[in-house]
Amino acid sequence: MFFGPKEVVVDPADSSWSTGNIVLDSAPPFGTTGPGSDVSIEWATGTPSLGNWSSGPTLAPWPGDGPDPDASQCAEQVRKHGTYDGGSMPKGARFCVQTREGRTALLRVTVSPIGRTPLHLQITVWDLPQG
Repeated sequence: MFFGPKEVVVDPADSSWSTGNIVLDSAPPFGTTGPGSDVSIEWATGTPSLGNWSSGPTLAPWPGDGPDPDASQCAEQVRKHGTYDGGSMPKGARFCVQTREGRTALLRVTVSPIGRTPLHLQITVWDLPQG
């Protein structure tokens, strides 16, 4: 395990999270205001939505209400169903992410805000694959 599972709060009013971008290749993950992040969170519609800064389809929603995926299941989900846009982020939504450095991460929404209020995520980032 590289990081987590741990709750991370993304507050659009906090200058370090002003654009809702998250770098996942650091422990702990941190916010940034420009490119170089792994995922971006947009509040333009009144509720947050998830996207990425990557040039490839590096995120994928994890469906259903069952147990959380492990690193290999999450990586396979991104490989098979990767997209640029994860869409809305209601409470309980889960997303698998491939980071810029090649780590696999799981983001779970624990508190979904209404408007530009803090978003709470439980984030797990696994170590780089061996090989």
